[in-house]
Amino acid sequence: MQQAAAAPAATAQPRPQGSTCLSSGSSGTCTRAASSRTGSSRRPRRNSSGPREQGDGRPGSAARRPRNPPILVSIIGFFGLLAGLAWVVLGARILGFDWFTVLGDVGKFEQSGIWGWLAIISGVVWIAASVGLWTLRPWAWMFAIIVAGLALFEAFLWFLEYPGSGMGIALSIMPLVIILYLNSRGVKAAFGLAEPAAA
Repeated sequence: MQQAAAAPAATAQPRPQGSTCLSSGSSGTCTRAASSRTGSSRRPRRNSSGPREQGDGRPGSAARRPRNPPILVSIIGFFGLLAGLAWVVLGARILGFDWFTVLGDVGKFEQSGIWGWLAIISGVVWIAASVGLWTLRPWAWMFAIIVAGLALFEAFLWFLEYPGSGMGIALSIMPLVIILYLNSRGVKAAFGLAEPAAA
């Protein structure tokens, strides 16, 4: 009677998870069944390299450049656009275009055609430079530096011509501020010409 009572107790042992118990006679044996899913314990590998940044060939250039230009760069580009439009209008007037009879005729001068086309070309260059500043092109940054340098040199000539009038000092303030601002680290990083400052 004791052996008969022990047999059901042996078969009533808790089954481990994922195992199959087979009983034979009075003694029971449990065998672990293989998992039907292959590779279930494997975790998917993650790409540690991360997404690749796309830019102009330099690593991380797309991530460094902001979408919008700095506010002062936008202002410089705006005034450059106004200067370009003024040169285009002046060149068209020199060539004799009266803007559909809105403006009066200008007098004819010798070699006016050459000066008119030069003015129009200068206006187109200024407009292109303004668009380049708004889109953060490095060549537009260089163009702005060159123009500001020429303006600073012109202010120096005014200082030599009229040393006591203060014209040279007054004319040198704006180009000097523009040169210092465009050479700041943040602005050069926005144009992709320097590494951004560490946070």
